[in-house]
Amino acid sequence: MQNIQQKRTLALLSREGFTIVELMISLLIGGVIMAGVVSAFLAQHKSYLVQDDNVFMQENLRSAVEIMTRDLRMIGYDPDGLGAGITAAAANSLTFTREDDAAGALETITYSLYDAYGDNDNDLGRILNGGAQTPVAENIEVLDFVYLNGSGTVTAALGDIRTIQFALVVRAETPDQKYVDTNTYTNLQGTTILGPPGDNFRRRLYRSSVLCRNLRNL
Repeated sequence: MQNIQQKRTLALLSREGFTIVELMISLLIGGVIMAGVVSAFLAQHKSYLVQDDNVFMQENLRSAVEIMTRDLRMIGYDPDGLGAGITAAAANSLTFTREDDAAGALETITYSLYDAYGDNDNDLGRILNGGAQTPVAENIEVLDFVYLNGSGTVTAALGDIRTIQFALVVRAETPDQKYVDTNTYTNLQGTTILGPPGDNFRRRLYRSSVLCRNLRNL
């Protein structure tokens, strides 16, 4: 009986276990691995947010450019001789008329910036026939117009305008704390329209020149 008890005691003593040091090392290794996983997740999430902001800005610009370019090309469209043309041309706003074929009358369109949603961010607005201003694109920080005559010279005379250059600066919705915008944004004339902002928002600039084909023969 005593031999059996001794054998059991020796068997228990021979079983290997974990010491406190081994447990601490295991916890340390596990913590390092977990920290790496969390770090990789946060980096991927941050990259996703940046890409999402870039997509948002590109879609904003695409929407604004398509709508506004189409309207600008139709300035002065007037098959019935109703007197369509540009009625007001400023550096950051433009008002013009064109004939509405369906109504057989002139319609008036105005482009300018305003805060559509009360969030202290400007949006590109469009007014049709003096109605309510409606947003065309969000977070448009700068809207800049330059007007050229038939010779390509900058002009302020409404009757001389034949080409309209415009520039749009769109801003991301959320700041990126690891990014500082030190860019200077210019229009097609090389004039600074924004910057450098020095903040943490990413931005995109779009510039274009539109020939007002219906004004060419004026």
